[in-house]
Amino acid sequence: MTVNEKLSLCSDGFLHLFKEGVFWIGYEMSAYLLCLVRPLQTTKKPVKVAGMEVVRVGFPQTSLEGFLERFRVCERTESYIRAEPSEIVGEAVFEQWKQELPAYAPKCVAIVENETPAVAPIPSMALSAFTPDALYKRVREFRLSAATPMECMRFVEELQKGM
Repeated sequence: MTVNEKLSLCSDGFLHLFKEGVFWIGYEMSAYLLCLVRPLQTTKKPVKVAGMEVVRVGFPQTSLEGFLERFRVCERTESYIRAEPSEIVGEAVFEQWKQELPAYAPKCVAIVENETPAVAPIPSMALSAFTPDALYKRVREFRLSAATPMECMRFVEELQKGM
């Protein structure tokens, strides 16, 4: 089923869930209905074939029954579920929620001139040069939020070599 087909189903105020791998995915209004049950990580990003920003949430198979307790299931197959919510949610409420969601930002690192890299190479130091103050300073200056997992691993490795 294409994204456009899924989106066309999702415009009737019912909960529509689609099985994608080991996850159940809800789009647009269905994403909102699921978030009313339990806070979920939402993704809002432009979908070229749909010509609009699309909101989606997902959760594993193991959580499915916990969500469905709040809905009356109308149709259920191995890869699709349609359920009626206990309350009707207005389109305006959904649109306001969607507008307030943060826009999708691809996870890439922008290069900014004169910015300190996340991991500055550790100069070769003799064991005696690695004082507790120097070690503390290195750890304190390491920018974890901007480092990749590989950079973190290399940072720890270099610290271990210097100890």
